Amino acid sequence: MNTSNGPTQQQVTHTVTNTESFLRQFFKALDDHRQNLPQFLRPDTAIVWNGTPIAGRDAFLGIYAQMPATVTHDMFGFDCHGVNGGTIINATGRVRMTNERGKDPHGFSFTGMVRPDETQPPSASQTSVPQYLVSFSYRIVHRPEDSQVEYPQ
Repeated sequence: MNTSNGPTQQQVTHTVTNTESFLRQFFKALDDHRQNLPQFLRPDTAIVWNGTPIAGRDAFLGIYAQMPATVTHDMFGFDCHGVNGGTIINATGRVRMTNERGKDPHGFSFTGMVRPDETQPPSASQTSVPQYLVSFSYRIVHRPEDSQVEYPQ
């Protein structure tokens, strides 16, 4: 019995499971399903990409369309913390670009705040309400010395 006001183990497990699913879907959209990116964002989503603030979803989608296509995001791990009304997420991993000739992939760091999208009911295949990013920051944290990739600012 949970006698405190904190979350139960079941609630924590639910948050972790939903966060992992959300991240896998979001990184897949960044990789090779860019047409799915709008479902993760709102017009006023606050975005910082490699230290550069971007004014919302539409501006981000325009900039991201110019980015090199990625082969894959390989998430090393993530942490999440449920807060009133949403979840704070930190994730790290590596990403390899299609036009990258170097042997080492780039490292990335992702921090975001997700909330349930109460306007979208779960589909028959979903066990929870869809989520969207209120805000996020994405940064390349390791650029191999032999990298040929240029990042738009």
